[in-house]
Amino acid sequence: MRACVIAAGATACLLFFTVTTVIAQGGPHDRVEIAGGVRWMGPLDFGTVDAKETTFGNSTRSLFSTTSQLDRSVGATATVSVRAIRALRVEGSFSYSPTGLTVRVTNDVEKVPDTQARAPVTQFLVEGGLLAPVGARGRLTPFVTGGLGYLRQLNDGRTLVETGRSFYAGGGLYYVRAATHPRRVKATGARVDVRAAFLRDGVAPDSRMRGAPAVTAAFFARF
Repeated sequence: MRACVIAAGATACLLFFTVTTVIAQGGPHDRVEIAGGVRWMGPLDFGTVDAKETTFGNSTRSLFSTTSQLDRSVGATATVSVRAIRALRVEGSFSYSPTGLTVRVTNDVEKVPDTQARAPVTQFLVEGGLLAPVGARGRLTPFVTGGLGYLRQLNDGRTLVETGRSFYAGGGLYYVRAATHPRRVKATGARVDVRAAFLRDGVAPDSRMRGAPAVTAAFFARF
């Protein structure tokens, strides 16, 4: 979690510095970008909670411990971005990720063997943010990005709906190729994002912010 916070802070500073410098720079004529690909997100640790009972004399004893997490996931994502101020892009994305909520019960006072249960969770993220190139190197263009979004998770056979918020900061790399028919499509290529993703609420047992790494690989076209 600490590493995710440090990465997010460093990326935010770099994004602010980049935005202040790219405003004075020129950019290519393509304006709209549409991308689609795959997103991997690491697990979110919800921590360990001890179940306790109160005994005579107002003392307590631990009955068992539960450890829960939102499992890692692989899902689909789609992004649309618009060039706003020369090299600065405003983008919105939608992602769908089937995952699961895993709960482990350990340290039972009655010596019951440790058990584990998993409930499927369907996760949706609708996010918006800013993307700014750092500097092109031929066909390769590094960038930094950051934003926030809306979290929606369906639990217990899609009968329970949990909502929350998301925040992200990170960077990535474009591989850009000029299109053969520039009047229609200006450019095509591939894009890789590496982010620190933060989720709040949803199926989590409390409202703490929790972070996990996320990697997205996508193909794009610019118009």
